[in-house]
Amino acid sequence: MSTNLSIKLITCLVTAVAFFPCYSQSFRILGFFPTPIYSHQVPFFNLFDQLVSKGHNVTLLAGFPLPQSNVSHYKYIHVPPVLDMKAGNFNPRTLSWLSFRGYFLDVRKHSDFCLYVMSRALANPITRAFVRLDNSNFDLIISEMTFCGEAYVALAHKYNAPIINFMPMGYQAAKFLLFGDLVHPSLAVDQRFAFTDQMSWFQYVCNVVGTVQDLVEERNYYLPKVEQVIKSEFIYPGSDSRPPVESLITNISLTLLEYDPVKFGILFPVTPNVLFSGGLHLRPSRPLPPQLDKFVNGPGKNGFVFVALGTILQFSHFERYVTDAFVQALSQLPYAIIWKVNVKVNVSDNFLTGEWFPQEDLLGHPNCKLFLTHGGIHSAMETIYYGVVPVILLLFLLRSSQL
Repeated sequence: MSTNLSIKLITCLVTAVAFFPCYSQSFRILGFFPTPIYSHQVPFFNLFDQLVSKGHNVTLLAGFPLPQSNVSHYKYIHVPPVLDMKAGNFNPRTLSWLSFRGYFLDVRKHSDFCLYVMSRALANPITRAFVRLDNSNFDLIISEMTFCGEAYVALAHKYNAPIINFMPMGYQAAKFLLFGDLVHPSLAVDQRFAFTDQMSWFQYVCNVVGTVQDLVEERNYYLPKVEQVIKSEFIYPGSDSRPPVESLITNISLTLLEYDPVKFGILFPVTPNVLFSGGLHLRPSRPLPPQLDKFVNGPGKNGFVFVALGTILQFSHFERYVTDAFVQALSQLPYAIIWKVNVKVNVSDNFLTGEWFPQEDLLGHPNCKLFLTHGGIHSAMETIYYGVVPVILLLFLLRSSQL
């Protein structure tokens, strides 16, 4: 599909969703998310909610359904988790190397991790059958293709359709070079470094070295391995004529970057095909469920502390003494505690524990005094949006640029 046609289609789509609720033309849209990562993908699903509500035909292959599931023009294909933490075969604490706090990037471990995740996702029988046997026609493909999903760009060739890419990360030179951006380590800090845009001379040198590492790794190791994954999994009529993966990534029509330079204060230049979309999921808080509201206005009437470490890392991944230390420390606070925890803990009546809570609605409640968090990108945005004081635990997969 030509660049001009791709831009026209995307412009029409965005205009229809945003400004014309009764727009008569309906597009056929594929949401392809075979690697279910709740914190990465669900915030973007507000866009799919809007597409469905405006009458567009949406097929969503993912691990999380949309709320609007009772309409004929929405088809949901469920895929199981790639990294099954409940089964005990994956512990996110093994990703501690991704919590970069020094002056060298371990790009090879990052590459191997992404190749592992991609291969497992595409080897899933549901995903494999869809990729090889589906003969639908789509006008647009939306996916997360630049975080452990580069192989998915092959869908652009299979369906001859433009791609909107969700990118839940900040600046990475190798990705932005493929988007058509310039490599400018003096202006843009790699999101894995603990630097601001006001770098010292030494930090600048480190950023240059990290940029070179990233570019060499991407070109000489990672993308050739991704090409092998594509050749083994994306087998469909006409796949023999598919362009190289680098060319397909370069032709991504639009990337929505889940980053807000205004909120985080670190700016970097981007090309017109990259849009900052940080905060897309933010909304006014809603009334709490009855049981939660009773606690907040009972033990928590003088204030409460909300404790949540994201969707991947769970307290069951820690040794027991860590959980006991949390109980001891939290018990000393003069507030009620709402704690997202998946193991049994012995606590007093001013604690409310559970495996899930409506985080945005709690942060938006006037009684919320403090948020103890792992500092993920969406949690960071929500603390700013709702005006809650955060205490951040440096764990893993944390981008220092958002602190």
